[in-house]
Amino acid sequence: MNPVSGLPEVTLISVEQEKKIGEEEAKKVEAQMGLLDDRQFLPYLDALGQRLAKESPRQDVTHQFHVADMAEPNAFPVVALCQKRELAPSAWSKKFD
Repeated sequence: MNPVSGLPEVTLISVEQEKKIGEEEAKKVEAQMGLLDDRQFLPYLDALGQRLAKESPRQDVTHQFHVADMAEPNAFPVVALCQKRELAPSAWSKKFD
């Protein structure tokens, strides 16, 4: 059952497989881009992200939010357990300095 549409759908992988893929992909994103450890901004980002995640039909996964070490503004999810929203530090540094 699709949690958004409420309609039946074919699922080719289990929730556990999806979580494993999500964990692997999150590690790749971190290795390729690097993550910033901004102790001033990350609590705000996590609180905002968790508030948004409460509205997700996928309450069976853990949502994590990180800031990628990259110059270009970008935001994207990584599937399942390690969903991440990568936000460019340059886009936020002006707002939170």
